Amino acid sequence: MEWKPFEHLTLQAPYIPVRTVKAKATYEVFRPLRVYAGFDWDDDWYLRADRERTSHRLFCYESA
Repeated sequence: MEWKPFEHLTLQAPYIPVRTVKAKATYEVFRPLRVYAGFDWDDDWYLRADRERTSHRLFCYESA
């Protein structure tokens, strides 16, 4: 989703189910200078060493 409430402000919020959320607000001070603030929440999973079953996974949830 991208929304431009007025000329110099853009809001973006992509969502990928279930555990990926990103948001970003960009303000154009003057061309080409822009400032932005963002949020990123994502997850990763890894197979632990010497595990043959994929159900034995290590999950990591991170937000920045």
